Amino acid sequence: MHEDDQNNFFLGDFFSILTTKKSIIIIFSVSLVVFLYSLFNGFVYDDDSQVVNNPLVHSLLNFPYFFQGGTFYDSGSGQISSIFYRPIVSTIFTLLYIFSGTYPFLFHLFQVILHSINAILVFLLFRKFFKEKLALFTSLVFLVHPINQEVVAYISDLQENLFFFFGMSAILLSSGEINKFKKIFLINIFILLSLFSKETAILFIPIVLLYNYFFNKEKAHFTFYTSLVCTTVVYIYLRFFVAHISKINEALMPIMNASLSERILSIPSIIFYYLQTFFFPYQLALGHAWVVTSPSFDQLYIPLMVDILFFFFIGVLGFFIKKKTPNEFTVFLFFLLWFLLGLLMHLQLIPLDATVADRWFYFPIVGLLGMITLSFNFLHLIKKIKPEIITSLAVVIIMILAGRTMVRNANWIDNLTLCQHDLPYVPESYNVQSACGSQFIKAGQYEEAKKHFAIATVLAPKYSFNWYQYGLSYEYTHDIPKAREYYYKSIHLSNDVNAYVSLAATYLKYDNNPKQAKRIIEEGLKNYPNYQRLQLYLAVCEYKLNNTKRALDIVTKTYQNSPTIEAAYVLRQISNNDNVQLGN
Repeated sequence: MHEDDQNNFFLGDFFSILTTKKSIIIIFSVSLVVFLYSLFNGFVYDDDSQVVNNPLVHSLLNFPYFFQGGTFYDSGSGQISSIFYRPIVSTIFTLLYIFSGTYPFLFHLFQVILHSINAILVFLLFRKFFKEKLALFTSLVFLVHPINQEVVAYISDLQENLFFFFGMSAILLSSGEINKFKKIFLINIFILLSLFSKETAILFIPIVLLYNYFFNKEKAHFTFYTSLVCTTVVYIYLRFFVAHISKINEALMPIMNASLSERILSIPSIIFYYLQTFFFPYQLALGHAWVVTSPSFDQLYIPLMVDILFFFFIGVLGFFIKKKTPNEFTVFLFFLLWFLLGLLMHLQLIPLDATVADRWFYFPIVGLLGMITLSFNFLHLIKKIKPEIITSLAVVIIMILAGRTMVRNANWIDNLTLCQHDLPYVPESYNVQSACGSQFIKAGQYEEAKKHFAIATVLAPKYSFNWYQYGLSYEYTHDIPKAREYYYKSIHLSNDVNAYVSLAATYLKYDNNPKQAKRIIEEGLKNYPNYQRLQLYLAVCEYKLNNTKRALDIVTKTYQNSPTIEAAYVLRQISNNDNVQLGN
């Protein structure tokens, strides 16, 4: 694939003697500089529900349950919810929580290290096709590119790092002879671990097969192909028949409710978004929820023309590579298929829980980088430039990308900072609107919270938690009738357990009506019999109705089942015949 005179065509003499060890040191050093600030960021968005408030990842004793459900904890039922089948992610969260608790530093450190290792794996893969210096530069682009920043800064995005790590390990292990049982077994273990990290890992199976077909002179035996089928069957059985997870989420995002024709109309803009963010990573935000509902010049035709030009250029380049250097064309085709497979997975042919997301480019970017690297290698554009200029240009590119990533790291310091930065770019996202509203409630800025929940409830009228929080913002401004209206709305939509608690609390706190509060609590307990706060409120209602023995029985049993501070407080107050006050 290479000629000897290409040894010094990239990065000049500055790295004239570049070893694998030196490359790894450089990757880790650059990673430390770029992501150092992110180590001190907090938990944001889904981190609370997946880690901080998820008791199931607080103990390794719950390890078997990770394979029986999703990654989110349902506080009402006390069970893992059936959203996202990622048992390896839950396992890693548990291990990190054991050492770190609710301090996010170790979580962020692990993610930075894992992303750095993934960049090294990209380097090792690219080194098989390109010279060491070119492979290093490309892996550094992967490392510091702003489109990958979310995968590093967002703890809940750990699945991207994990599935990529295991999948890349499987590919690198596929080199050479793969007819021996030990090697076949290890490859399948990596594939299975990748699938257990995220369902997108299914893409690594065709990539492994393509890699073997194109580049492995020692072709795999039939046993290898059979083993991959068996691994896939194991995953399908555990996901669909043990964990019973067959869908990603309830249809709240507009793209999930969009018709097939609307999703097809959105495809040019989706492709354009990823290309634009890759080549010009200026506007970075979380939670894109737009949908192209009808043809328009700016939403359909301009993106379509750009996409056509991009793929036309790729096609012309592939044609000339095949004509001039057929061996290089095989490499080009491999990375092109890698890119297309990754892109196809996220074009909304099967609706996902966002329209586009930077984290979803973590897999396709390798294919795109591979094609770009091969293009420079084939065109020999940089051979006409002095090595010193090439070195400077490479450093400038890395510094620009790294600088943009470092700026973006600062946006992730906490929830309020992130949502205030991102909201102007994604005003159509109920997730971001809701996140802003939640943070304003915590900050005591209830009127500001109302503004965001007013928009969020219009964007996602079926999302009960928005209505619950909207009710909170009214309760805290002492508009109790409006608060109750929205609590009832939340209960009507999905029996939100928090709404039951808050609604009952309003009748105790503002009306001194334990009888009505008890009716609401008993209705909630029909749906959430194991939810402690409902049980404690029932005890308080019985106590205020002068059923002291009944109240003591309830709170004693509740405390024995789960000896929390709140349960101990209620038990002590009722035992001492004191007034009991519980907050929302």
